[in-house]
Parts: sequence; structure tokens; C-alpha cells
Amino acid sequence: MEEQRVHIRKLVHGEASIADQSGDLWCAVQVLDISHMGVAFASAEKMDSGVTRMFRFFLPGSTERHTAVVKVVHCSDAQSGFRIGARFASIKSESKESIITFIAAAANAS
Repeated sequence: MEEQRVHIRKLVHGEASIADQSGDLWCAVQVLDISHMGVAFASAEKMDSGVTRMFRFFLPGSTERHTAVVKVVHCSDAQSGFRIGARFASIKSESKESIITFIAAAANAS
């Protein structure tokens, strides 16, 4: 499979939660990586491409909770569930800036 990402992503292992588009029935997921354009996460639930969901997450080292609307772009089998790739369909500019700052700080530290 050819790599299609054009934005720098940062590997992250953090807790997050996802819900249907209305924000009901939140369930835990594990963030795998993130960029200012989208996120990859592990989920026990399979999700179809094109599905829109609410997504809540914390960036490592921060107590600020971010909420966004994501659109699932792919879902593949993983060791204990599914690996989901999603694009941010709607995210506050402050959250996007926090992600950019987090990625830049991580890049400077390595």
C-alpha cells in the first residue's frame, strides 16, 4: 500500500473517546498517531469509511481536552480490534494549533 500522508504525524499512545455524530454513547479508544489534519486510533468497534463521529482527546503533557468531528477514511483489522484512520472534519483552531505545537516540540526534542 502506498503512503498517502502528506502531513507530519506524531506517534502518540494516549486515551481518547469516540461517539456517534450526536455525541451520545462515548466509548474508549487508543490514539496511535496524530497530525493537524487527522488521527489514527485503535478501536474495538469496526467503522465504515465515510462515517462521521465525535472525537475527544488529550495531547500528552496537557490537561486540555479537545473535541472534534472526524470522518473515517479507512478501517483495517488490528491485533485486538481495528485500526481506524480519520480526518478532522471540524476542529477548533485552538485545538489545531495545540496539535501543531505538540508535533513541533516533539520534532525539536528528537
